[in-house]
Amino acid sequence: ADGSRPFSDSVLTVFFTRLLVIPSLIFAAWFLKQVSSKSVQLIGFLGCLLANVALAVGSDGLKREVLLFDALYIAQLSFQSLPGVTTMAISSEIFPSVVRGTGAG
Repeated sequence: ADGSRPFSDSVLTVFFTRLLVIPSLIFAAWFLKQVSSKSVQLIGFLGCLLANVALAVGSDGLKREVLLFDALYIAQLSFQSLPGVTTMAISSEIFPSVVRGTGAG
């Protein structure tokens, strides 16, 4: 965005940060079986909040620290996967089995 790096570097950065989040998706599915879905969702939302606050508050300093910015970005995406994995799980827990599959997808 600052013009000093080519566009392809930005695309590669986004691609690799997304790849680094894949293990957190696997962890989220495993974690959902270990604790309640509401707890997983709460942890995910709080993690997203903290990571986003850190990104917002430190935005000026993070412009110079690319690795730190990328680490916080990956942390935010990882926490984002926790509420994402609970979206269908909570609906399957609260609705009767006659209704469960009718609204998903």
